[in-house]
Amino acid sequence: YMTSEILYGGHITDDQDRVLARTLVEALLLEDNSHVGAELIPGLVAPEWGLKASELADHIASSGLKESPSTIWMHPNVEVGIGLMHDSELIDGMVELYD
Repeated sequence: YMTSEILYGGHITDDQDRVLARTLVEALLLEDNSHVGAELIPGLVAPEWGLKASELADHIASSGLKESPSTIWMHPNVEVGIGLMHDSELIDGMVELYD
């Protein structure tokens, strides 16, 4: 639930996508632990079933995973676009201060 509804919830805008995400998570995180060690995304292997939230956070933190578009198979230029958007917002704010 936490993975499919909370972590991806803000990125899912369609009910059918929500069902798909929940189904994929249920298929990947099986209660029999047969998924343990499978690579979910580059650099992050599946944890054991039933971890507490703090244990799951520790598992992710210990993976050394960096937040970047390529982590979720997006083109690296996405990061450039986000940087440009933030820069524009910063410059617009500075211009407003001087007006």
